Amino acid sequence: MIVECETCGSKFEDEYRTYICPHEAFPANNGDNTFTVHKDAYLHNSIMTKTCPVCHGELGNPPLRSFNGVDVCSPECCSVLINQKIALTNGSVYDADYFLRGKESGKSLYTNYQWLPQLTIPMVRAIVQHCGIKKQDHILDFGCARGYMVRAFREEGYFARGYDVSKWAIENADETVYHYLTSRPELALIGRNCDWVIAKDVLEHVENVDMTVDTLKGIAKKGVFVVVPLAHCKGEYDVPEYEMDVTHIHRRPLQWWVGHFHQEGWAVEGQYRVEGVKDNYAQYPTGNGFITCRRIEQRQPTLTAGELAYVQGTIDNLKRMGL
Repeated sequence: MIVECETCGSKFEDEYRTYICPHEAFPANNGDNTFTVHKDAYLHNSIMTKTCPVCHGELGNPPLRSFNGVDVCSPECCSVLINQKIALTNGSVYDADYFLRGKESGKSLYTNYQWLPQLTIPMVRAIVQHCGIKKQDHILDFGCARGYMVRAFREEGYFARGYDVSKWAIENADETVYHYLTSRPELALIGRNCDWVIAKDVLEHVENVDMTVDTLKGIAKKGVFVVVPLAHCKGEYDVPEYEMDVTHIHRRPLQWWVGHFHQEGWAVEGQYRVEGVKDNYAQYPTGNGFITCRRIEQRQPTLTAGELAYVQGTIDNLKRMGL
């Protein structure tokens, strides 16, 4: 079958799926020259490079069709992919090796992930100013890790709590905010509406972005602030260090991320820079995306039946795994 690149119109042969032409498929600008691709079409690097996302070896012809539609080169790599999926689902991949020995273990870019007030407190102040968060507002840090941003918010006088899928991170959290954190989604997401939800460096790890975004917006009375790493060319992050994290699922441009937040009753803004947040990567002009989603008509939000079912399903899965 002859397929055509959705960007430049180049035609090439592909019997198994539509591969994207690897030229400048994801323009960095935020104007009309944007590139749109079906949500399920782009999976890691295999679509552009036709390499195995596990071992980076060359895919066969045909490739071995694997887990969740991702092509891998061998049954062994398929097994690795499935095990990674299980670890991502129950949070066990986010352990001491991930947070303390990430580079040595090959899991992440973290080394001795710890409380750094000289960085975290100014970042929280910048988020407060950017979002317009008030002292009386309640804040949920979704993906709080060991709770350092929650600590910074609380030291600045805000009502903040946190949720993270990693039981290790919560069990080894900052002792000053330990009681404000949980790894149980039913405690964080049901019946605990808040004013602002902050999700910094989180959604790139989440498989079902739409469901997660809907859940966060469902509990936010005023708004959601999200930070994500961006990819614009050849399926690789603009910031090379981000490739070190094996739990990153999505490599997308800003426009793709912003599209998941558009909904009636919300004002959505996407930008490449928020001064004071991720300043250490400022040398990469399009390396990070900052999405601010404000509720236009503030009202008491409730989770939909579908969202409640999703959260309950997650709880049931964790119970079946003995977690």
